[in-house]
Amino acid sequence: MTEPQATSAPRRRPHWSLLVGPLVLIVGLALIALWSSGRDDDAALVAAQQAAGQALLAESLPDLAGTQRTVADWRDTIRVVNFWAPWCPPCRKELPEFAAASEHYTAQHAPVQFVGIAVDNAKNVAEFSAKLPVSYPLLIAETEGGEWMRQLGNSRMG
Repeated sequence: MTEPQATSAPRRRPHWSLLVGPLVLIVGLALIALWSSGRDDDAALVAAQQAAGQALLAESLPDLAGTQRTVADWRDTIRVVNFWAPWCPPCRKELPEFAAASEHYTAQHAPVQFVGIAVDNAKNVAEFSAKLPVSYPLLIAETEGGEWMRQLGNSRMG
């Protein structure tokens, strides 16, 4: 018969709850700090976009006939401003949809005005418009339209 071996004291395992609680608290405080600082950033972004929108209302751009227009020309309407380009496949797809919506609101005598702002030159826009005419005004912003898009919140410029 063998003698019973002395057993060692059971190993104490750390109480994970003692470690998890403070970790959750630290992560929670970090998230709250990020969220509250993001709110300040969001407010600044909204203010910048509103300023850019006001500036865009006053910006004079030529239409297809060469007449200088501003988005503010269509006061007392809800303005749907669409930045687009003839070389942009999603733009070419959505343009007929915007034209149909514009015609619908016009037929309903609704105070809605669509305005297309082309990020391209007048020649390209005129050629495109001859193939696919739309029933609402198209203004020519050339490459400056990309900067307007960025200022209004389209950071991908697409």
